[in-house]
Amino acid sequence: MKHIFTIITLCLIVLCVVLSCSGPKDSRDYKTVIIDQLDALYPNEQFVGEATRLLEDAGFSVDVIQGDQINVEFYRKLAAKDYHLIIFRVHSTMKPGTTEDNGTTYLFTNEPYDKTKYVSHQLAGQVMPACLDENNPEFFAVSADYLTKYGEGRFNKSVIIMMGCLSLITPDMAESFISQGALFYCGWTGSVKLDYVDDFTLAFLANLTTDNTTFKQACYLTADVKGPDPTYHTIFSYYPTENEDYSLSSIK
Repeated sequence: MKHIFTIITLCLIVLCVVLSCSGPKDSRDYKTVIIDQLDALYPNEQFVGEATRLLEDAGFSVDVIQGDQINVEFYRKLAAKDYHLIIFRVHSTMKPGTTEDNGTTYLFTNEPYDKTKYVSHQLAGQVMPACLDENNPEFFAVSADYLTKYGEGRFNKSVIIMMGCLSLITPDMAESFISQGALFYCGWTGSVKLDYVDDFTLAFLANLTTDNTTFKQACYLTADVKGPDPTYHTIFSYYPTENEDYSLSSIK
C-alpha cells in the first residue's frame, strides 16, 4: 500500500511539471508599458487606472513609467525592454520651421534641457529643447532619427500607440519604430486636446482588446464613435497599412 501511495505521488508530481511546461504562457510574458510623460503637468489617474484594467483583463502585465525616469536614455533603451504594447502618453512636436512634407517629429522627455549635454546630438538635430509653451520649462525632446540610429535592441512585433500631437502628421517617427521591428504604429495627424485623446485612447484600447479585433477595425470602430478632435478636427491614423489586419493576438 505504501508503494502504491508513493507511485501515485510521483505521478502527480510529473503531471504537474508537464502541465506547467506545456500550458499557456503566464500573462507576465505579455508586457505593456504606459509611458506617462504628461503626468508631471497633466496627471490623469483615471486614464492610467482604466487603461491598466483593460490591458490586465486582456492578459497583459502593465508597467507605468512617469516622472524623471522618462529621459533621453530611457527612450534609447526602450526597445531592449521587450514590451509588446507601448502606450505613449507623451507630448510630441515637429521641429520649428519644418512642414509635413519635410518635417521631423520629436518626443518630449522629462529631462530638463541643458545645452552642455548631448552636444553632438544637438548639433545633428537629433535632440533639441522643447516646451509646451512660454510658461513652461524646456525639456529635451528626441527625434525619430535619434531613435533609429542609437536605439538599443529591437522591438519584437510591438504595437505603438502615440497619444501626442502631430505624432503621425509625417511618417518619420512611425518609420523609425517599424524599422526597429515594431508591427504597427498609430497616432495623430495634427494637434489634439488632452481630455479628448485620453478618452479616445481608452475607447481604442477597449476595442483593441476585444477578441480577434484587427488593428484596422479597432481604429475605425473608435473613430466612428468618437469622431475627430472637436477643436482641431484632427484624425487618428496608422502605419503601415499592410499590417492593419493583424490583431493583438498576433503579438502574443
